[in-house]
Amino acid sequence: MQTAATASQTELDARAARIADLEGQLSARTVQAPVAQAPVAQAPAAQAPASVYYDNCTAARNAGAAPVRADDPGYGRHLDRDGDGIGCE
Repeated sequence: MQTAATASQTELDARAARIADLEGQLSARTVQAPVAQAPVAQAPAAQAPASVYYDNCTAARNAGAAPVRADDPGYGRHLDRDGDGIGCE
């Protein structure tokens, strides 16, 4: 019976060594997954309304848009008396 116990203990020791070896290999292979970063929310760019029209300079001033430059939404030649590209001066 003593030899059977010794054989069992030897087998258990061999298995424990094999498990330790496999665990070591596994930890060496384990690569930490990159942490996903949440996308940074950016404030939406201020967009001018698609179609802005001012009947006259009073309307542009009331809307807080005067002076209206040629590249501004709502610019119209009828707002620019002297033709310099700036209306409702």
